Amino acid sequence: MYCEREWQRGKVCYAAIPATGGWQRGEVCYAARHSSMGGKFMKKSTTKAIALCAAAVTAAATFSGCSRVAETAAAESQTSVIPVEVSVVKLSDIKTEMIYAGQVSAAESVNVISRLTGKVLETYFDVGDAVNRGDILLRLDEKDILDQLRQLEAQIAQADSGIKTAENAVNTVTGGQFQAQVLQQETSIENYDKQILNAQIVLDNAKTAIENAETAIATAQTGEENAQKAYDTTLSQFENTKILHEAGLVAQNDFDRAELGVTQAMAALTQAQSGLKQARSGLTQAQNGLNQAQISYDTLIMAKEKAAEGLALTTQTVAADNTRQAQLAVDSAKASKEILLISRELAQNTLNDTSVTSPISGIISARTAKENEYVTTQAPAYVVVNIDNVYAEVRVSENIINSIKPGDEADIFFAAKGGEAVVGTVKTVAPAADQTGTYPVKIEITNPDKTLKPGMFAEIRFVKEQKQNAVTLPRSAVLSDETGNYVFKEEDNYAVKTRVETGIDNGMEIEITSGVNEGDRVITKGHTYVSDNGSVNVVAEN
Repeated sequence: MYCEREWQRGKVCYAAIPATGGWQRGEVCYAARHSSMGGKFMKKSTTKAIALCAAAVTAAATFSGCSRVAETAAAESQTSVIPVEVSVVKLSDIKTEMIYAGQVSAAESVNVISRLTGKVLETYFDVGDAVNRGDILLRLDEKDILDQLRQLEAQIAQADSGIKTAENAVNTVTGGQFQAQVLQQETSIENYDKQILNAQIVLDNAKTAIENAETAIATAQTGEENAQKAYDTTLSQFENTKILHEAGLVAQNDFDRAELGVTQAMAALTQAQSGLKQARSGLTQAQNGLNQAQISYDTLIMAKEKAAEGLALTTQTVAADNTRQAQLAVDSAKASKEILLISRELAQNTLNDTSVTSPISGIISARTAKENEYVTTQAPAYVVVNIDNVYAEVRVSENIINSIKPGDEADIFFAAKGGEAVVGTVKTVAPAADQTGTYPVKIEITNPDKTLKPGMFAEIRFVKEQKQNAVTLPRSAVLSDETGNYVFKEEDNYAVKTRVETGIDNGMEIEITSGVNEGDRVITKGHTYVSDNGSVNVVAEN
């Protein structure tokens, strides 16, 4: 049966067990009242639940038994309070990080290579020495270059003399040689006039020969036509005579005379044809002669014209041309000198290159140059690094690459810094994976004390996700069961079980997205020993 009266919160009921004469401790009561509501318990808002004071083990339990339970519970309630620590929830920043291993490289690393192959006379710095930009690192033997400079100086002096000679020639280009050249050209023109006159006579004779040949052809053609007609007539008469002779109507003498006439007519025709052929051949020869005469005449005319042009050119422009040619000779001599001056300048630069200087300020990290040995243009004599700034080079996986961009900051840890975090700035992010399947990222770090050196290993932490002004709790304060996550809030010295939703979890802290608000008091220690609506004693507050 239920207790017949209302109990104060925190009392403990005991149920009588008649068989043993003892009492069994029950649940902590909040308020128990046997009423007209059918013996049910009422629940206040700050309690965990209303428990039964106790159920009578037998029907013999009486009200006096419950009275003793209440007295005993009042005495023991002081020992069931759980000591706890609480934290007042405040908004803070939270983030999760991905940790990668990287290696340090110099911001600048320069291989100092000599521009000359030569013997080293002196070196001035060794590995570990600090150098400034422009400092001379080594000197090469310069004897051969000095010899070359002296030779160039002599050639330049010789070029000056050649220039003076060419300048003097400009003043003499229209002297006696020029006049002799004019007279020679005038004589040549007179000779051409005589040859042209003779060629004209030959040309006229060739034309006359053609006229005579054409007349002979006409006469030969008439003779050939007449001979052909005579032959045709004689042949016809012979054919008739032959028929009559064969018939016995013509005497043999008449037949023979007719046959002789055909032979004679054929001979006359052949002679006439030969005469026509000869006349035509004569015309061809006359035409060839005319052509040859015409070519000779035209050639002489062209030659005279060329000679006249040459004379005009000589008398009208040669002085200017000769002056120009002489000036070209002067210009050529000066150009030769200019080439020598350039060669001297190059030799001087080569002489300057015998002093090999540092192109940057930094520290010598390697040296191969040794005195009395040769350096080449292929291998570095020194390596100079600038480590005022260094880079941490790291390869990251695809699950974080899209959250990294140039300008982001990252915490970096070095053994050389005793575990102290150094903040670096992302400079480059590779857009594609390399042969290892990861993405190279380069992070710049200021290194004023030069404690970070190329080759050192680094631990780089990238922020994967973060949130500002979030409700956060220690990760250990959040418990879970089969239905989800929960925490215990402390309210009026009671533990109140509260369901929560979580967000970012970095292993130390966890974001609470619902269920807990700023200002709430959450039990952070001792919470694993309390129960919902159980009494607690706050011994510390954070």
